[in-house]
Amino acid sequence: MDSTTTGPEPGTTSSDSGSTGDSTGASTGSTSAVDSTTDAGVVCGDGMIEGDEACDGDELSGETCESQGFVAGELACAADCSSFDTNGCALELCGNGVVEGGEQCDGPEFGGLSCMTEGFDNGALTCAADCTIDTAACGVCGNFVVEAGEACDAPLLFGQDCLTQGFDNGVLDCQADCLAFDTSGCGICGNLTIDGDEICDGTEFGGQTCAGLGLGFDSGNLQCNGTCSAILTGGCGTCGNGSIDGAEACDGTLLAGQSCVSQGFDNGVLGCQVDCLAFDTGNCGSCGNGVIDGGEACDGALLGGQTCASLGLGGGALGCSASCDYDVGGCDVDGVPFGSDGFYYGFAIDPAVLPCDEISGTGIATGLGNNGYMVVPIGFSFDHYQVPFTQAAISSNGTVYFGADANLGLTNSCMPGNTPYVVDDHIVAAFWDDLDPAAAGEVYYQTLGVAGSQRFVVQWDVPNFGGDVVDLMRIQAMFHENGNIEVCYVDTINAGNPGDSGAQATAGIQRDPVVGLQYSCNAPTLVDGRQLLYVPI
Repeated sequence: MDSTTTGPEPGTTSSDSGSTGDSTGASTGSTSAVDSTTDAGVVCGDGMIEGDEACDGDELSGETCESQGFVAGELACAADCSSFDTNGCALELCGNGVVEGGEQCDGPEFGGLSCMTEGFDNGALTCAADCTIDTAACGVCGNFVVEAGEACDAPLLFGQDCLTQGFDNGVLDCQADCLAFDTSGCGICGNLTIDGDEICDGTEFGGQTCAGLGLGFDSGNLQCNGTCSAILTGGCGTCGNGSIDGAEACDGTLLAGQSCVSQGFDNGVLGCQVDCLAFDTGNCGSCGNGVIDGGEACDGALLGGQTCASLGLGGGALGCSASCDYDVGGCDVDGVPFGSDGFYYGFAIDPAVLPCDEISGTGIATGLGNNGYMVVPIGFSFDHYQVPFTQAAISSNGTVYFGADANLGLTNSCMPGNTPYVVDDHIVAAFWDDLDPAAAGEVYYQTLGVAGSQRFVVQWDVPNFGGDVVDLMRIQAMFHENGNIEVCYVDTINAGNPGDSGAQATAGIQRDPVVGLQYSCNAPTLVDGRQLLYVPI
């Protein structure tokens, strides 16, 4: 019964049972190999892609991790060759310079992240070795701490200043983002730009001028010192201060050695324009040009409307000399011209009868003492050197002057020139000497005539200082409304005084220390009966 159970299946032959032996064992091994394949003849692991295999061993049909959608790694084949093994592939690769996968950064790339997106306001992110961001170099501006990435954090400047930044003046600051220094307050002296803490730079003065400083200057050019820290006024000038400064060509009577001749004319008196910036050549002339100009009294047949009679020289025919002065040789009065200063022409006359008024009985007594003076009204407008005056100062020492309320003292000087006193301008010296009305006599003044032909008369009936108090001198000066000045020397002898006849006196007129017309200075030429006539040109 048992042998029946283990025997071959029904329908199986012995011979079949015999083939089931050894051959059966061999057949069994063959069957095991076929089970490891998907198809008859396909073997996984033989390194050849067959049938439905996706790959086989190292044979991947050209596929890689990248072709499978990864970024890097080593692709493999599954054990059953049915698919790829991607366990060796990676979705990100730190260090390739591309932010991918879960990386925050990769090398220089931060995927839009910055210190500012991370809550800071300056600095630069760095990327760690694991591709995560590092904020150690980020900072907060304004917290008074100079953090990584910041150059400064006001007022902390790390010891820097304008000089260390390549400038030479000014105040260094920190920029609003703390990333750099603010050099807008720094400057460089010599760049012709006022910067830093400079007051000026070269020729730049911020719109300032000599006149605009409010220091009384009216001309010239400002200068800047070598460090651009101060404006210098050495090149500025003030017209009228008696000094040629600033941009002035002249100042008042100071003409820097120039004259009408040096300016291309041949006569006349050079002046200075009122702004001191140029010369006034209005009183310069050229004799023979058919025009009365400069210091000319006449020019050829042009006599300026004057006649012998209008000059106070009687009748006759007035002429003009080759030097454009009046030729009085044809006049009835034997007047001798003694010169011209461009404004007046002078004549010395010895008439039979002196024309000056005697006013000791009608004039106003000044009561002047020794070395005294008094300012009095003239009574009309009198032009002296083309300047109108309505008052005159009378000195006890034989002078009349205009425009000054000060004493012209006893010490005479020659004309034109500076006097020893503050009075230098608009002087008429009738008999300028040390006279003394306090010892004896009087000084009078009076205005005579009718409007249009008035005359202001001053009369000295005085001795010389220390002279005879009985034998007084008499000198009279008349100032005519038409501008003529007449001085009459009635009596110039003071009983043998060494100053008799003007031996110690000055006779003449002057506009200023440069322009004037003198008849005599410390010479005994003011003899009794002589008349000096000054006629304005």
